[in-house]
Amino acid sequence: MFKKFFNSTKYLYGMTLPEVLVSTALLLVFLSVISNFIAIINKYNPKIEQLTNSSQGLVIDHFYLYQVLDSYIDFLEEPGVSATKIVDIIDSKPIGLKKGCSYNPHLDWDIPIVENSKLKVGWSPEFAGYAICLRSTSITESPFADLVSKSNRINNDASPGIYILLALPSELSSNKIPIRRIFCRPRPYCTK
Repeated sequence: MFKKFFNSTKYLYGMTLPEVLVSTALLLVFLSVISNFIAIINKYNPKIEQLTNSSQGLVIDHFYLYQVLDSYIDFLEEPGVSATKIVDIIDSKPIGLKKGCSYNPHLDWDIPIVENSKLKVGWSPEFAGYAICLRSTSITESPFADLVSKSNRINNDASPGIYILLALPSELSSNKIPIRRIFCRPRPYCTK
């Protein structure tokens, strides 16, 4: 019986050369489609080296950065923070950063910030590759005494200052772009 079966299948010796070439071409097309699909997926996901640096990708990092910037702004726009303190922060130049920037403003600028409950434990702008920078605008802050007298309607030339708080990445990429917040200080003298 086995002899009859093997004799009847005399044409089953393997693949011919055209069949090998076609199957190899199909395999290459399949693998290139898969690799392109993985490349597209990885473009929108955080890279492995970013995960080790506590970066969670663009959207999540920006959520945390906005929370951090808002907490710094809440402190900086208070009238208890003097204008000289703001000028000192703007003029500070840490090693390796631009003027007025810091990877850890909490320590470098001596700002007491309460950790926000929305922030992920262990996440910080420094580990995500962002520096926080404070910049002034052309609308400078008048001395506090002039602002107080303005509220008494004696001197109408006094004005609060407008400042920009930035989060600048160490390198620009599709997963790291700068963000900013504009704020007015001191808060009681800013009209909305």
